Amino acid sequence: MVVDPTRVCELLVGLGDVEVLGVDDEAGEALRVRIRRRAPRPGCERCGGALWSDGERVEHPP
Repeated sequence: MVVDPTRVCELLVGLGDVEVLGVDDEAGEALRVRIRRRAPRPGCERCGGALWSDGERVEHPP
């Protein structure tokens, strides 16, 4: 049984390659889960250069 709160949250999110950094729970707003990839940053298939994040995006449940 997993009891570490961070690991429990990671399992609930269901993304194996992410680390849960925190959760924002503002009254009247959607729950915001902040995550970071654990896996190495992928490279560009064309040039081999490192890929960079283009910022945050909101993902809504299906």
